[in-house]
Amino acid sequence: MLGGISTRLENTPVRAVTGAMLVALMAAGGTAAALYQDVTVTVDGQAREVSTMSRSVKSILESAGIDAGAADKVTPGLNESVASGQPISVQHARDIAVNVNGAVRTVKTTDLTMGAALADAGLGDAKNFVSLPLDAQVPLAGAAVSVTTPVAATVIDAGKTVRADAAGRTVGEYLAKMGVPLIQQDTVTPSANSRVTPDMTIKVSRNRVSDVTVTEPYTAPPKKVDDPKLTNGKTQITNPGKPGTQSVQYREKIVDGKVVSREKIASKILDAGVAGVTAVGTAPGAPYVAPGSVWDRLVQCESTGNWAINTGNGFYGGVQFDYGTWLRHGGGKYAPRADLATREEQIDIARKTLSAQGWGAWPACSSRLGLSGNSE
Repeated sequence: MLGGISTRLENTPVRAVTGAMLVALMAAGGTAAALYQDVTVTVDGQAREVSTMSRSVKSILESAGIDAGAADKVTPGLNESVASGQPISVQHARDIAVNVNGAVRTVKTTDLTMGAALADAGLGDAKNFVSLPLDAQVPLAGAAVSVTTPVAATVIDAGKTVRADAAGRTVGEYLAKMGVPLIQQDTVTPSANSRVTPDMTIKVSRNRVSDVTVTEPYTAPPKKVDDPKLTNGKTQITNPGKPGTQSVQYREKIVDGKVVSREKIASKILDAGVAGVTAVGTAPGAPYVAPGSVWDRLVQCESTGNWAINTGNGFYGGVQFDYGTWLRHGGGKYAPRADLATREEQIDIARKTLSAQGWGAWPACSSRLGLSGNSE
């Protein structure tokens, strides 16, 4: 019993010391954990979390393996410290080869977009023409871009003349920068690929193709009725009918705002109306010939348009047949002489004469009218 008491007394200090040490270690561990923090580091637009006990920007970046030099943009600065929860931003420097109106220079920038980089380089004028989109990312490996500054030019666009001050390497780019780009079948002089020079004149024709639909009158095909009282082949409207309506689609070609041609491409009858009636002559005899024919022009020259002329000179009728020619080509079936025959009968025999002798049968007038050969 005394031995057990002795053992307990001897072990009590050891236990006390051991417990104290454990408490100290736990306290130290808690303090270390409290010193660690997560810092958001954004490198060239890409964010990541870095867990660190350091407050120095330079140390935090080094511990994360992030290189940053004097030319790079670091916020806060490399020699500064971060507060709790404060992020760090790193934008690495990169080179841009900038061709300004043909002269090339190198611009070093930490900006991530082309627009911001050019603005920092003093080339941010909105009138400038830039060969790359302003929101294009600038790669770490560098980039090349062309910048053209505004020049004055005279632009005649669809007939309207303006004095322009825009930028572009070519005529097409210049017009686009003006806000009036070439579209569809537009044409331009000089060509769209021509280089822009100061005080040049640019002429643009705006060519458009447009489909339009309109409502128009519709006339139904007439009913044809034979009429034995009318001259053979002659037609006469006996009932005009009643017009209807139709929807017609046209394809229009428009140049500088004016319609220069129109092609019918489709139609649809909306109201057929009432078809008219046309009488068609079937009477025996020479076929009908509409006024204004080549024979009317010939007779105007030969006999001042008088189909019944007989001056006693041996030539008769509008076409001036002599007696023998008239009979030889069958004129006798109509009348003894040409001046006694109708206009259509004289033309019928004149056509037979033309087939046999050609226009030379009337040498003076056919020459004056520019007629040759043996057909109408």
